[in-house]
Amino acid sequence: EVLAAEQVVGVILAPADPGDATISDLIDLGIPVVAFDRSVDDPRADAVFADNVHAARVAAEHLINGGCQSIGFVAGRVEIQTGADRLAGYREVMESHALPVAIAYGEFRLDAAYHATKRLLADHPALDCIIVANNLMAIGALRALREAGRRVPEDIAMVSIDDPPWADLVDPPLTTL
Repeated sequence: EVLAAEQVVGVILAPADPGDATISDLIDLGIPVVAFDRSVDDPRADAVFADNVHAARVAAEHLINGGCQSIGFVAGRVEIQTGADRLAGYREVMESHALPVAIAYGEFRLDAAYHATKRLLADHPALDCIIVANNLMAIGALRALREAGRRVPEDIAMVSIDDPPWADLVDPPLTTL
């Protein structure tokens, strides 16, 4: 309502709810909508997003090519397209290499990822690699790894999907996509 009242010429948004009726309402008013990071249900809206399935595939293949055999995945919220796609890419690669999946859900939140990483380490003590589904969760994962005495990359390899500006501040720099 505010955007329509302000007579904006267009809206760029990252939708939390792809079926939100207010998106269609904007389009009905002649206001172009471009969604990023996730698509929306209204086919009249344009969308720009990363190939999240491919990103998770690349992360898993990178670790496997580096010799990893036990790769854990700190997943985001799977009811969100980004989270579902990244989890699907991880599962696809693990299954294609006949490797076991090890998943804990971090909800795309720092504290949840911290606890998810602790669960992964407790449930899979031989874990030699971890993929984290976004940059905010990577902070929680790094904290949990440090508390467990697991050094990155000496004791456990880690890849984060998203490219946070702080990744090169970690020593050695964090591998990111």
